[in-house]
Amino acid sequence: MSSDIKIEVPETITAPAQAASRFVDRAPELVTIMAITFGFLYYLHAREAAHLEEWKRNEKLTEARVQACHDIQERSIIVMRELGEALKSHDIAFTKLDINIGILNDTLDEVRRDINNGENP
Repeated sequence: MSSDIKIEVPETITAPAQAASRFVDRAPELVTIMAITFGFLYYLHAREAAHLEEWKRNEKLTEARVQACHDIQERSIIVMRELGEALKSHDIAFTKLDINIGILNDTLDEVRRDINNGENP
């Protein structure tokens, strides 16, 4: 018996086997590319998360500053109203003082005249 019998394997069967063989040969390169890609995607995700946290922190800080500004404005309004009332009160007091000084001045003028005329006050 001779071994002259050859069995031919159709191309449709050998093509996937050859592709699998090429894949196995390139597996380290593909794993490296996948690792680099995963690392880059992880970096982008971590960076975006950090930016999001920074934005949230800045947003809270901005809200706190705006609220503090509003509180200061409200207190300023109250102080300005109270200052206006105090100024009105001072105006009334100075007006009364001016009137009293005028009366005192008139009285002193009369006393001086009486003293100059030789009369006892």
